[in-house]
Amino acid sequence: MDLAAEQGSSIRAPADGVIDFAGSVAGKDVVSIRHGDLVSTYEPAQSSLPVGTRLQTGTVWGRVQGASDHCAQECLHWGLKDGQGRYLDPGARVGWHRIRLKPL
Repeated sequence: MDLAAEQGSSIRAPADGVIDFAGSVAGKDVVSIRHGDLVSTYEPAQSSLPVGTRLQTGTVWGRVQGASDHCAQECLHWGLKDGQGRYLDPGARVGWHRIRLKPL
């Protein structure tokens, strides 16, 4: 899911979790957060918090910044995987919260 977001915008944890990965994947800046059996992923994203940091819902853990071949200057790609590595729709999990999608 591509969310409208400007470079430097804060990113908050959508649920309690633990930073599972923060670094470069194929030249892209990515952060992954483990939420039990689910893993949320963010690109382009950077965090100064170390892997293993516990987060509570709503905690600011990083910023929209860094390299991406997917999102240009006004986008944050938000992904979600289950425990078997299958991609899920993160939008289906946010309930009645307001989200702003990047226009086509």
